[in-house]
Amino acid sequence: MKTGKAVKTAFAIGAIASLGVGLDTRMQVSEYEISAENIPASFDGLRIVHISDCHGKSIPLLAEKTADLKPDIIVCTGDLFDDEGEPCEGLAMAEKLSKIAPMYFVTGNHDIWRGDYLLLEKKLAAMGIIPLHNERLLLENEGGCIAVSGVDDPFVLTQKRVEERLRLSFEQLGERQAEYEILLFHRANLLDKISNLGFDLILSGHNHGGQVRLPFVGGLASPTSSWGDGKIFFPPYSGGMYEKDGCRMIISRGLANTTFVPRLFNRPELVLITLYHKENEE
Repeated sequence: MKTGKAVKTAFAIGAIASLGVGLDTRMQVSEYEISAENIPASFDGLRIVHISDCHGKSIPLLAEKTADLKPDIIVCTGDLFDDEGEPCEGLAMAEKLSKIAPMYFVTGNHDIWRGDYLLLEKKLAAMGIIPLHNERLLLENEGGCIAVSGVDDPFVLTQKRVEERLRLSFEQLGERQAEYEILLFHRANLLDKISNLGFDLILSGHNHGGQVRLPFVGGLASPTSSWGDGKIFFPPYSGGMYEKDGCRMIISRGLANTTFVPRLFNRPELVLITLYHKENEE
């Protein structure tokens, strides 16, 4: 009996401790290093901070941690704002980030659902934050060139229309123009549709890390806005780095929570990516 009680007590303590770890909401910094021959030598060591899915919230210590990472550029892959509520906290946070390094962003579905989004974008632009609407920006340094492109969120309700919207967006974006090409695109659940378009690195968000992360499995679910344009349960891309069709894809788990379901084993994530020039070994 005593042994049985001890086992039950140990199990209960373990379960409580595990739940405490699972509900940890402290921001996690995830770092990735990418080496490639077509990363120009003049951009060797380029540091990119990737944020996503802030949903208009003031994220504690985000600006301070971002500054500590000493980024050369900051990119936001959508849902900087939520679809409703006051935008003041999101704007104040964006202004702090804009003073750290040049910042670029693309729309997420929650951004474009706002009736005042265009006004908010004007305020961001006044801070020097650059929106990318189906366009490519060339970064040049000492004869080397890297492109940062951005595609608008393709919010529509049917699969056929999603594909049509994506096709038109990439037609507007045009052909590859730089030695190394980076794409900012909100919806990780659509990466299978764009991984073969010739980009070297795609940065995305949207899936919130699957909301609940299961050990050795990954994210449990992608947002309900994915109906009709992606897999909801056990999404193939929920957080981390993936490779497909010669393209690397890094998915941010996001920084905020927008559902009644808590983030479980899924800490808010700030991503740092460092690019390195790799010498041709031939």
